[in-house]
Amino acid sequence: MSAVGTHLFFRWSGWWGTPGAFNRVVSRDEPAIKLLAAYSPAHRLALGLAEGEAAPDTTSAALPDAFPAVPDHPNEFILGLGRGVPGEDLPDLADKACGARPFCKVMIWVGDKAPDGLPLTTGEISRMAFSYLRDRSTGFDKRLWNCKRYLRPDPLQCMRAQVLVETGGLLMGKPELLVPKPELTPEAKERFSGRLMPAAKE
Repeated sequence: MSAVGTHLFFRWSGWWGTPGAFNRVVSRDEPAIKLLAAYSPAHRLALGLAEGEAAPDTTSAALPDAFPAVPDHPNEFILGLGRGVPGEDLPDLADKACGARPFCKVMIWVGDKAPDGLPLTTGEISRMAFSYLRDRSTGFDKRLWNCKRYLRPDPLQCMRAQVLVETGGLLMGKPELLVPKPELTPEAKERFSGRLMPAAKE
């Protein structure tokens, strides 16, 4: 809180009170929520329902029952779901895909064509809606959302943009490591080590 004269100014606590909270990108698409179809003609129309027709359980229909692993990667799963699946359903779906595996990785695309396999292209990575990585040997358990699609209360739950640089036909994830270090002459090495001091000025 801040006070300027008789005026009091308040802001949200935590991350929601920072400037970054005002840089969110809001989708212009209005979701067709099936639970509102009974009350709203607009939602019935968006769902393609006739007057008085009950809304189907589109969410459960969009969730697969089988989870085939990526070929040659038995602990990794690529899932493509129909548009409109709530972000809150994605962690349960990832858990169901992983089952009891001690190590598991799940990548989910919602409303977009899922990749056919690995490795992923930069475009496929940017369109990913949700990712889950589990490694019980180290206690690692991480769920991340694409926050351009799903608003999350904690920015630590958001995926980070990956900057990849192509070098020699390979995509490197840490471009700063690609900067060559200059070769130093023996004299320069001595000077940097402190063993050779510059000559004193007369």
